[in-house]
Amino acid sequence: MHGEDTYSISEKISTWKDEFIKRYDGDTNLTELDGDEVAVSEIIDAISVLPFLSDKRLVIVKDFLSGQKAEIQKDLADRLKDVPDTTVLVFYEMKKPDKRLSLFKHLSKTGKTYEFVPPQGAALNQWIIDKTSKKGGTIGIMAASYLAQHVGNDLWKLTSEIGKLVSYTAGREIKSSDIDLLTRSSAETNIFKLTDQIGNKRSHEAIKTLHSLLDSGDDLLHIFSMIVRQFRLIIQIKDLLRKGFQKQQIIDRLKLHPFVVTNTLNQVKNFEHEKLKDIYEQLLEIDTKFKTGKIHSSSNNQRHYLLQIEKLIVEAGS
Repeated sequence: MHGEDTYSISEKISTWKDEFIKRYDGDTNLTELDGDEVAVSEIIDAISVLPFLSDKRLVIVKDFLSGQKAEIQKDLADRLKDVPDTTVLVFYEMKKPDKRLSLFKHLSKTGKTYEFVPPQGAALNQWIIDKTSKKGGTIGIMAASYLAQHVGNDLWKLTSEIGKLVSYTAGREIKSSDIDLLTRSSAETNIFKLTDQIGNKRSHEAIKTLHSLLDSGDDLLHIFSMIVRQFRLIIQIKDLLRKGFQKQQIIDRLKLHPFVVTNTLNQVKNFEHEKLKDIYEQLLEIDTKFKTGKIHSSSNNQRHYLLQIEKLIVEAGS
């Protein structure tokens, strides 16, 4: 089990453990190993032992493929030729495994692989509705979509936010106003919001969003770097669209998460080529002035730097 959606991986592992304990009367035949530290011999010993007063053993190994060197993985792959029928062996990765190595290839051929991808769009909205219901609350499709826009598709964060919202609403349906009150938007979500406002010539709202990010504790230099990144993405995607690339081809070419590409595609239509060129030249000018000391900025006083970014927002939205 592997993939970017580590929340669902964690849930799936918990479900497997719970069901195994119920079916086989306890955890006597359940073994969990930390792949970062475990030796190959320990894994082999764990899977070779016959189950005690039961039909099956469950051996779960965490982060072996992402935590061990290639030669150690090859050693284990070579020794997994004869896993007993009495043992269910599960590897799960909370980090990214190297699919090119021998162990991943061996497991893909001899076992079952599950890749967990974070939900998006309608699937993400439905996930929010279902999770809210499981926590004892209710939320409609519009509010679910609004929450997804605020938080993104990080299911760990969404679960935490849903928990807060369910507690606050105490039985009534969660509304957008509750989300505004309790949920802090992710910095990336606010950057999408800011560039949307610039593209729709709502400079006043964009400046308010900028100050909201600062009030939330985000660093101005980090905010500026995210603005640069977002306009770079808009330029790249606009160019690829002009060349006839489709959405999936853009995702593959730029190696971006589908959620990021989907949001950015919605923004591309707001900017003409010449406008994007002007904005990017202004971003480059601000960056150069900052790095050469022409824009004074310190931890105690970033007023000059902030004024330059506000000026960019006003001119970009004009």
